[in-house]
Amino acid sequence: MNNNSNLKNGKVTSQNGWETQPRKKNGEFTYRHRSHLVENVIKNLNASLRDREIRKFTRGGSYGYLRTFTAGNRHYEIHHMPADSISPLTRWKGPCIIMGKEDHKFTGSYGRSVRAQRYRRWQDKLIAEGRFDEAQLMDIKNITRKFGDRYQKAIDEKLVYEAELEKKGVINGRA
Repeated sequence: MNNNSNLKNGKVTSQNGWETQPRKKNGEFTYRHRSHLVENVIKNLNASLRDREIRKFTRGGSYGYLRTFTAGNRHYEIHHMPADSISPLTRWKGPCIIMGKEDHKFTGSYGRSVRAQRYRRWQDKLIAEGRFDEAQLMDIKNITRKFGDRYQKAIDEKLVYEAELEKKGVINGRA
């Protein structure tokens, strides 16, 4: 061991507090430093890489179609737009997009919170009045407000699928 480093808590560190070896935390490499500056830079880099991967991977369409892409994948989930519990369509035919698991939790209709239940009730009311397009627009605005254009490709594909359903008379109160 050189004289610029010492053994502290079983880890080799230098005089300035840097660990000499990277740590692996949640599958990602990090370096520890007193100011956590490097850790924040690496965190942002990992988020940027994840964002690029999500943009490449996401798709839109029916749940049945998207299920083939996400089977066995722990990092992505399928988000129904509008929520499956209030949609007039079956679970397998409902319009959806693939989202990152962490992002899915922040959507307006996710979970059992009072806010999510209120969000779904409002969508249910719109659908009952035959305004399916307004109900799905709520979800599109919610996702774009929270995640920017990260899921735009998936939303565009979902809208194409919805246009097909509308042509067949399945949505917007014409079923």
